[in-house]
Amino acid sequence: MDYDEFKAKVNKLIDTPHIEKLYHYPDGNKFNSKAAPKFDYAASREEIGGAHGGSCWGGEAEHYTTSDPPDGYGFIDTIIENLFPETTYKTYRKIVAALETFEYNDYEYYGNYTTYRIRWIELKKLYELLCA
Repeated sequence: MDYDEFKAKVNKLIDTPHIEKLYHYPDGNKFNSKAAPKFDYAASREEIGGAHGGSCWGGEAEHYTTSDPPDGYGFIDTIIENLFPETTYKTYRKIVAALETFEYNDYEYYGNYTTYRIRWIELKKLYELLCA
């Protein structure tokens, strides 16, 4: 399977979240949602905490963390199981080590917010690791 075929199959297999940080900013600092990403990537987004309960009636937002956050590797597992089922554990560990991670807050009103963790990998790099 060549890279273009791999990319097409991955795009059918997983629902990659839109990650603004990975997109070009052609209008200076203004985000343009129609801009092309800098590169093709696969990713997962998981909620890991935040604060809720704040309201206009005086309620204070209380911090929380998810009790059992997902491991964030499900999208990698799906790709491997469907496209490269013969992948060794050693290769799998290399892929997990190559994942990029960052967290961000989605702020709401009255001190409420949700914290998300993004795990992503450039598709070209993933393809190269799987074919090595």
